[in-house]
Amino acid sequence: TRPQKAFQSEGSSYTRIVEWFRGLFASPKVAWSFCAAQAVVVVFAFFVIHGPKPQFETMSLARNGDNVPRYNIVFTPEASLKDVLTFLEENHMKIVDGPSKKGVFVVQVHDSNVVERIKGSKIVEFLAPAY
Repeated sequence: TRPQKAFQSEGSSYTRIVEWFRGLFASPKVAWSFCAAQAVVVVFAFFVIHGPKPQFETMSLARNGDNVPRYNIVFTPEASLKDVLTFLEENHMKIVDGPSKKGVFVVQVHDSNVVERIKGSKIVEFLAPAY
């Protein structure tokens, strides 16, 4: 058609650009270099998509189907192991997970009435429901 011929005339910039690209990829070295560059882009995209996992930790725990309330608890640094074990036994609590890197234990609390007493304890630094 007529408009195409205008773009494809001998001296047009379109023809010069097309010829420049043809000359660029006429060499096998350049063509293979272009393929290698595309491979690098694909590998880079793979690592971006499947890269390292986030470096944060949530205070949640998967449920195992039981209906026993679970709490995240952090004991004070001054609390001895004996103090912690006595505290857990007196309050009928059971450790189900932990300690995490941050010192968080997950405990089952069989009696929800003891939650206020736990919060008021001198060896408990933090207490919150585990979701």
